[in-house]
Amino acid sequence: MKIIKHSDLDFEANVRVVVGRADLDLVVHDTTVREILKQIKERGDAALLEFTRRFD
Repeated sequence: MKIIKHSDLDFEANVRVVVGRADLDLVVHDTTVREILKQIKERGDAALLEFTRRFD
């Protein structure tokens, strides 16, 4: 986590970056996350190990 201080010279630029993140479209990721959770629920540890290898 980056700490942003009001006294920093680039404070305003940093705030714009953080505020801009709120505009991200998370719907795209929602489908992926739901599928991963479904697989883990259905296949248990086998799916968990598969996703660990894939994403770690």
